[in-house]
Amino acid sequence: MKVFGSQSKNCGLFDCFKSVFPLFKWRSSLYKLCYKELILLLIPYLILTVVYRYALNEDGKRLFEELVRYFDRYLEMISLPFILGFYVATVAARWWQQYMALPWPDRLILTVAAYIRGTDSESRKLKKTLVRHCNLMGVLLIRSLSTRASNRKKTLEDAVKSGFMTKTEMRCYESIESDVNLYWLPGLWFAQNLQEAFMKGHIKDTYAVKLIMEELLDFRGKCGTLWTYSWISIPLIYTQVVTLAVYSFFFACIMGHQRIVDQTSPEDGLTADLYYGLSLILKFFFYMGLLKLAEQMICPYGDGDEHFDVDFLLNRHAQVIQLGTDTLSEHCPLASQDLLSQGEYNFEEKDPDNDEEQKKRCINYPCGSATLRKFDALNNLRRPTGMSFPNGKAAVSFFTNSDATLQSVQHKKAGMCKISSRRTYIESGDNEQSSVHL
Repeated sequence: MKVFGSQSKNCGLFDCFKSVFPLFKWRSSLYKLCYKELILLLIPYLILTVVYRYALNEDGKRLFEELVRYFDRYLEMISLPFILGFYVATVAARWWQQYMALPWPDRLILTVAAYIRGTDSESRKLKKTLVRHCNLMGVLLIRSLSTRASNRKKTLEDAVKSGFMTKTEMRCYESIESDVNLYWLPGLWFAQNLQEAFMKGHIKDTYAVKLIMEELLDFRGKCGTLWTYSWISIPLIYTQVVTLAVYSFFFACIMGHQRIVDQTSPEDGLTADLYYGLSLILKFFFYMGLLKLAEQMICPYGDGDEHFDVDFLLNRHAQVIQLGTDTLSEHCPLASQDLLSQGEYNFEEKDPDNDEEQKKRCINYPCGSATLRKFDALNNLRRPTGMSFPNGKAAVSFFTNSDATLQSVQHKKAGMCKISSRRTYIESGDNEQSSVHL
């Protein structure tokens, strides 16, 4: 799946026109999907226009005009926006759910790194084998769903050459004869290796085993979700109804959008003809574009421009597994104090050249609706507007109903609040007080 929005970020002088640049893209564009159907629509439309204007006699023109009115009434009967909009919304939601269900081994890598200690060769091999078996489930599943991945890895030997599985695992996988998809088999190998690692002492407690197994089951659950989406598709009759409605609508538009020449009007009909043709093209791009979009999204594992780029995903997972379980296992920085703990960072440091800009970007932190509830009850104050932190002190800003003047209450330490009619004291343990006039 390709995204072209990032290609037009830095446009220099033409920043104001950068939102228009994607309209001129060809790859993954509306024009690429619809240009053939648009040509098939415009050719008979223009032929009928020429025949009506120059080839028919008066009786033929009257019959033609009756047909135009009939098809125009037919167009009003088809509620195409409702039918097509509901269908596209259903397909788009299903497409996004499939994307969110794509399995990622990152959480398993972090969990295995946390609970399987050791940087020796045996520990590294164990961690890499566990994560690789888990990722192999996703590889076998995507290979059975995506035509792009199946063309890249036509046989299991291609998966062996790519490092996703070993020859021993390939022979074990091919030795099993079954009518069902065995993409889940590496998960069984994972469970056996995890149990063996616990028995040998590579994992210290059963809670760690439980957490690692939960990550495996989460990965397996996402694979099962993808398999279910591929198995149970949108009902065919629903797709047929929408497709038939769209194509019959534009078939009727060939006649219903013809411009009838009024013989009593002395005006030239050229302007009206251009308007009718332009409106037909715009309707075609809107409605046919949505239908083509739904056709692209209904099965996102093909070779189209807007289909999921599973090749990138598989390559990325292979590199992350290699880095997380082997290459970067010893490249971990030691724990050390940062500038905040050493007291070397100055929160109040300001740039005199950009002082005004910093004031504009000043953030008023929310203090909560119940922070000054007692103030509201006793002094009839409105809810606080925000909280800022000048000079390391907490400040609460609020309005009074009497004079609508912005006041601030500043205190260094939390303490008990005593409310009087004209003055408020905030007392702390060491008798430090600050006041505000209300």
